[in-house]
Amino acid sequence: HYVPPFSDVLNWKSFSVEVPVSEILNLKNILESISPRQYIRMQRRVVQIRRHFE
Repeated sequence: HYVPPFSDVLNWKSFSVEVPVSEILNLKNILESISPRQYIRMQRRVVQIRRHFE
């Protein structure tokens, strides 16, 4: 089980997509299933937290 960095302070699911290795072949479908609304929410969230990565 992989624990993303800063997971104690960042809610990774709010701005990223976690894809298990077993689902890599379905990556395109997984990404295409993200609604435009959800995509925008995630994009806004990543802008808010990007300072943690600088």
